[in-house]
Parts: sequence; C-alpha cells; structure tokens
Amino acid sequence: MKRFLPFLVPIILLLIAIPSLLYIEVNGLAKIVGVIMVILTSVALRFWLYRANKQRGRGAIVKLTANDRYVLDANLSFYRTLSTPDKKRLEERMGLMLAELDFDRFDGKLVGKDECLVFVTLLSLLTWEKEYQTCDGKIVVFKDETEPEMILQHGNPVLFIDETSIYNLLKQISSIHNTQETVVSQQPVLDEFYSFVSRPRK
Repeated sequence: MKRFLPFLVPIILLLIAIPSLLYIEVNGLAKIVGVIMVILTSVALRFWLYRANKQRGRGAIVKLTANDRYVLDANLSFYRTLSTPDKKRLEERMGLMLAELDFDRFDGKLVGKDECLVFVTLLSLLTWEKEYQTCDGKIVVFKDETEPEMILQHGNPVLFIDETSIYNLLKQISSIHNTQETVVSQQPVLDEFYSFVSRPRK
C-alpha cells in the first residue's frame, strides 16, 4: 500500500480541490486541476497495471474453492482417496497454473472456470513427477473437435485442445501414477507445451 501513496494522496487532494474551487467560482483553475487529476489518475493506473502484470505468476496462486473440489470429485475418481500431502501438492500446482496460464476459446465465447480447472488438473497430473516449471506467458485455447496442437505466437506457446477430451481423459485416470499410460497419444504435445520456455512478460 505504501508504494501507492505518492499517487493516492495527490489524487485525493485534487478531488477535494475541484469542488472547492468551483464553490469559490475559480472555474479556470478548477478545469486545470481537473485535467491534472485525469492525467495523474491515468499514470497511476498504468503503474498499477504494470506492477500487477510483473508480479503475476511470481508466487501468485489461485486457492481452490469447495465448488472446485466438487468438480474434481466429479471428474477425477481417485481425488478423494489422495493422501493429504498429495492432495495439497496437486492443488498447489493447479493453483499456480491457474494464476499463470491465459485461457481463451476458439469460438469467441467466454471461458468458464470449470474447463480451466479440468485442464490444469490434467496438466498437473501429467507433470506430477517433474519439478514445477512456470507456465507464465503460455496460452490455452479451447477448440472443439481438435487434436492437441501447439503453435508459437510471439515466442510463446499457444495450445489448442478440445475440452471434451480433457474431461474424458480425467475420468479414465485411476491414479496419479498411471497418467502416462492413460494419455499416451496426447502426451508429446502437452509435454512440449509444459516444457517450452516462454519469453518473459514485458
């Protein structure tokens, strides 16, 4: 909060000054103060957005809700049988991916949280034995009736994948350790997507 004070204090003072100047009928000065306030607010917003984008994916994590766990129970038969350490590790990895990945849909519709959740569940299971690698800068595009395909866009990987196939694959997995066998046909593309080193965000 302290780093934002240099912006907040002047903006608040300017907000107070405008009606005060108008009250004493110093309209010209009030207009100048208004312009200064708009400029300062724009600069402050750009600064805050820059800070948010810079910190995104660096220690950020999305906490799973009760509804998220319900989705996992419905699509991952062994989820409830996981040990507490395994469940904690899985949810932490999923939370990191949810915070770092960008999601979109090929048909232009809004992306729902459930489909993002099932994707990061699958990717987390696929990379279970690997050290966590940041997914910052990577994009997942849900596209119906398509085999997983990765392309590069400005040096960052974009993965096209059918969300229905993700649900189906999750329901086939009976334990953390047989994931590799269950998704053998999709494994190479998803491995490449996960392992690819993206260009850092600006």
